[in-house]
Order: sequence, then structure tokens, then C-alpha cells
Amino acid sequence: MSSITIKKWVPSSAIKLSESVLSSLNVKNNEELEFQIIGNKLILEKKIIIEELFKDHNGEEKNSIPNESI
Repeated sequence: MSSITIKKWVPSSAIKLSESVLSSLNVKNNEELEFQIIGNKLILEKKIIIEELFKDHNGEEKNSIPNESI
């Protein structure tokens, strides 16, 4: 487990994440992360943007099961 330090960033505080951490999460600077607190753990996750999921979709419907004639 790695550790990080909380620093004062007026008027709040901030956690600085290294490039290796950002790379592991596959995020870039200024991207939003979602977080949740469970017990004493802070969990960061990449925010899923629906447009990103379908950016390569051309509108064509794809069936995973081929049509069979009866």
C-alpha cells in the first residue's frame, strides 16, 4: 500500500496524485473522478461518461445471435 499526504490548498485541502496513479486509473488531468467513503476508506473511481461508451457506435444494430429461418 502506498501513502499520500494531504496538503492545504486554500480554502480547502487537497490530495496530490502521482502520474503513475492517474495512469493506473486511466484518467488525465482535469477529468472528474467519483468517490465514496466506506468506513475509513476513500475510494476513487473514473467517472463513466455515457458518450464515451458509445463514441465509436455508428447507429447500426448488431445482433449477437444470428437470425434463423423457421
